[in-house]
Amino acid sequence: MVRKNSITWRKLCGENVGTFDLILHDLGQNYTIRKNGLKKLIPLSSSNGIIVIDDINRFGYETYVSLISKKFDLNFYSLKLFTIDKFGRFPWLLSH
Repeated sequence: MVRKNSITWRKLCGENVGTFDLILHDLGQNYTIRKNGLKKLIPLSSSNGIIVIDDINRFGYETYVSLISKKFDLNFYSLKLFTIDKFGRFPWLLSH
């Protein structure tokens, strides 16, 4: 990865960095970190943007993501059929 195009989590959450068309959310090893991170990332998604939430199967995360998706008026789609691995991991896709 090129450093000049990198941004820290602190800067991403603390400054006006604009919006993104694609966000890949694979942050945190526990439910609290993932939940708090998602709340900060959703507003950074552009009006035509998509967010890929990795490891949706962990921590009962599906319930939380479906509720917050409704709160932000996002559609959510399981990518399980296309991406499930031998450990049972798979992502969801959120879109406006």
